[in-house]
Amino acid sequence: MKQLAYLLITVILVASCGDTLRALAIEPPQNVVAAELFPAAPNLGDLLVHVVSPISKTPILPSTYPLPGAKSLSLYVTACRGEFESASFVLQAQNHDLSGVTLTATALHGVNSSAVISSTHVDIKIVKPWFQSYYAWNEIGKSEPADFRQRLYPELLLKDDALVKVDRSTEQNLIRLERGGQSVYEWINQKKLAASEQVLPTMQEFPVKDAMTLQPFALPQSTNKQVWVTVFVPHNSPADEYSGDIQVRENGELKGTIKINLKVHMFNLAESEITHTIYYRAVLDDARASVGSEYRNTEQMRAELQNLLNHGVQNPTMYQPLSSLERLRGALQLRKDLGMNNGPLYYLGVQTTGTFLGNTSPQAENLLGTIYSQINEIALAHGFTSVYIYGRDEVRGAELEAQRGLWNILHGLGGKVFVAGYTDSFELVGDSLDLLVHAHQPSIQEATKWHSSGHKIFNYANPQSGPENPFLFRLNYGIVLWANGYDGAMPYAYQHCFGSCWNDMDAPTYRDHNLTYPTADGVIDTLAWEGFREAVDDVRYLTTLEKLLSNLSTNNATPAANEARSFLNTLKTTVLSKQTQSGKYNLQMDIDLDAVRNQVVTHLDAITNGR
Repeated sequence: MKQLAYLLITVILVASCGDTLRALAIEPPQNVVAAELFPAAPNLGDLLVHVVSPISKTPILPSTYPLPGAKSLSLYVTACRGEFESASFVLQAQNHDLSGVTLTATALHGVNSSAVISSTHVDIKIVKPWFQSYYAWNEIGKSEPADFRQRLYPELLLKDDALVKVDRSTEQNLIRLERGGQSVYEWINQKKLAASEQVLPTMQEFPVKDAMTLQPFALPQSTNKQVWVTVFVPHNSPADEYSGDIQVRENGELKGTIKINLKVHMFNLAESEITHTIYYRAVLDDARASVGSEYRNTEQMRAELQNLLNHGVQNPTMYQPLSSLERLRGALQLRKDLGMNNGPLYYLGVQTTGTFLGNTSPQAENLLGTIYSQINEIALAHGFTSVYIYGRDEVRGAELEAQRGLWNILHGLGGKVFVAGYTDSFELVGDSLDLLVHAHQPSIQEATKWHSSGHKIFNYANPQSGPENPFLFRLNYGIVLWANGYDGAMPYAYQHCFGSCWNDMDAPTYRDHNLTYPTADGVIDTLAWEGFREAVDDVRYLTTLEKLLSNLSTNNATPAANEARSFLNTLKTTVLSKQTQSGKYNLQMDIDLDAVRNQVVTHLDAITNGR
């Protein structure tokens, strides 16, 4: 009896401890394998499969217990033509270690038609947890330069799970590099500050590459492996329900299948009413190309631009300097070839500061005129509609107002100005600054001010890139901006290495601002970047509903249309109300964004069907 009582007390304590630690984004103690206390029955041979929400506030780690989501062998995805949509599930080995595990998607076949979506449009990756800075799930910085504390967080989306190995006993991240025809693992998260502000190794010095296709992986007993599935719906796919499988094998032997159920909507998604762009620092320079955030060869830049486009960013900023007009044209041509360049060129290759233009007024004014004429001619030739030149970054007061003279000259030439700044900027330059990239929490009052002068307001630093939590990016760069009436999102940055991009510990203040990671031949996605894509799509769904309603005359308003308008008004009011109570980055906002998406779809279907 004493033994039974002791066992019950132990179980309760372990479960309670796990719940508390998970709330703090800390994994349960390493010496407690909670899954062994309450083993769930497998549902795929000796594997347990749990379907989970892909965009979640809570990280899933190898030791997470109990698993979120539901025990299931079916994924359900709904999407529109031309949309990328994700699903996720967790595999857990129940009885023994597994090796050589492979996941293979079949084609998706229409249930009510002969339509087929090729298996090439079903992308499968492994979610890789690794050691990052102590506050990495929700924060962009460290508490102090010598704070080298780390935690295990899920972040990378890999085709080859073995590209990064994690030694939990030593807290080492080891990355596989190809050197001299051999694969070697090198330790990349040393607990020391980098020797320089940025570490930009060449491809020969740091030849990291992910695989092109999903590789076999190992699954130790009683541990979790999260899998990320992204379905792309081709533009010519008919509306229908589709079905296919993910075949699960161990060393070639089929263990079972996980069903993919896809519904393609009748309606097409409108382009977002919000401009989703991003600070994209990389410049085209074959001679200086690196595995960092600053320089790219053509292959690297093309891969990153395609990645941006696939995540809803049609027009990232441009840092390419005017020192080589040939490289500038080359970088712009890459965008044009991919179908980008939709709108103005947001140009940071020159800025309205003494550093770029000189401190003597006549010199600066003359140089600005020459530069603007050059960049405007090149931009228009590559499909842009206008050019915005960047001001002095993040300044207030007199430093902000001092740029008025140059801005007036730029306006006289037909150009426009954008810059990152703060809430007090409108009172100083609201009549002259064409576009404020507003820092931190958005405000409907700020949006109203800038719109009153015919100008625009974007948002950034809510948060900067860096936190691994995908919910923050989906929430704050999507529905929150929509509710506040902002014109755009411009988070900083796609990549900005502080020290090495691949070491989260080696900078004194900020963690690497990475929504993606650079490689020698392309780019590696993250959970946070997937959250940003969902933000874009959330606004596209809302925009689709708003445009449909605006096309209905008031005389022909149906009950379904009236219900949809009421829904949108209530949603906007609810988000604004919750925003005032949700703290930094709206971390505490209680809102089910998947449910909101489903409600939008319900209203679209009701109006389309004439109800």
